[in-house]
Amino acid sequence: MDIMKLTPAFVVDRDGYKTEFVNVDMSNHTPSVFSYHMRDGEILVFDHLDVADRMVRPRWNGVAWVETATPYEIEATLPSIEVIRAAKLAEIDKARETEINKGITIDTSLGTRNFSLTDRDQMNLGASRGELMAAMAGLPSAVDLSKGVFYHADGHPHTFWSPVEFNNICFAAFAFVTERIIYYKNLRAYVQSLMTRADLEEVYYGMEIYAG
Repeated sequence: MDIMKLTPAFVVDRDGYKTEFVNVDMSNHTPSVFSYHMRDGEILVFDHLDVADRMVRPRWNGVAWVETATPYEIEATLPSIEVIRAAKLAEIDKARETEINKGITIDTSLGTRNFSLTDRDQMNLGASRGELMAAMAGLPSAVDLSKGVFYHADGHPHTFWSPVEFNNICFAAFAFVTERIIYYKNLRAYVQSLMTRADLEEVYYGMEIYAG
């Protein structure tokens, strides 16, 4: 008993226009179209289906697929500029979030360390620095200046950082976040200014933005 072997194909009419996608059983000597009744004048085309799929009104000329749709018809099938713009803005927003969440890698007295900067991490850093500033001002604080600030780097247990070093960590972290947010806002403004699909599709997070 032969095992059914289905091969994808397009049905084209007597004029060569694609009309239907079908699966063809090639297990017998005579191909059998699965769940479709072929009409007079129709033929099966197995070649370059991906090319035809990318066309609006493909026509098989016996050798290759040819696009027969007008430029206006092709334009009407494309997503609007505003749809592309919205997708691009969502893309760069996600990239910004991912980059900032990953945080910074800096050299410390304990070696090279990474500090994640999710929203929660930023809040924790800010709160710890606030306690440090209070202690340095002689105000009630959870920080004991003789021990330092209790905080952890990614993948490492909490440890005490000297007031100077913890300030340096906070400065580097907040400077990084600020710089990335400024870049992100400038990139968003650039995306908002673009008026063609081609220009929008070329935008990516991390590209250089030139003023003016």
